[in-house]
Amino acid sequence: MKWIVIVAGTLVALIALVALIGVMLPRDHVASVTARIAAKPADVWSTITTPADFPSWRSDVTRVELHRGDALLLCTDGLTKHVTDQQIAERMRARTSAEQVVRALVDDALAGGGTDNVTVLVVAGVRKH
Repeated sequence: MKWIVIVAGTLVALIALVALIGVMLPRDHVASVTARIAAKPADVWSTITTPADFPSWRSDVTRVELHRGDALLLCTDGLTKHVTDQQIAERMRARTSAEQVVRALVDDALAGGGTDNVTVLVVAGVRKH
C-alpha cells in the first residue's frame, strides 16, 4: 500500500510540474526572419516559381511542417519599407484570418507612405491527417 501511495504521489507531482511549465510558456510565438536579396525581382520570381530549383535553395531543409496556429508570411519590400518587423509580428499574432492580416498589413504600408508596390501573402492552415 505504501508503494502505491508513493507512485500515485509521484505521478501527481509530475502532472503538476508539466501543467506549471505549460502555464509559464508564452501563448503565442512569432519567429521572424528577414532576408535582403540583391537580385532583380524578376530573377527572384523565376527562382521561386521554378520547382526544379527548390532543392538548391537550402539543401539541408527537406520539408517544413505547419501546425495548428502557424502561418507563413511572404511579402515584398513594399511592405517592409513602411512597416516594422514588430508591427508585422503584432498583426500576425492578432490575426483572425489570412485575409484579415493581409488587408491590415497592406493598409499599414499605404498609411506609412506606400512608395512602392505592396504584395503580401499569408498562408495559414492545418494539414488534416
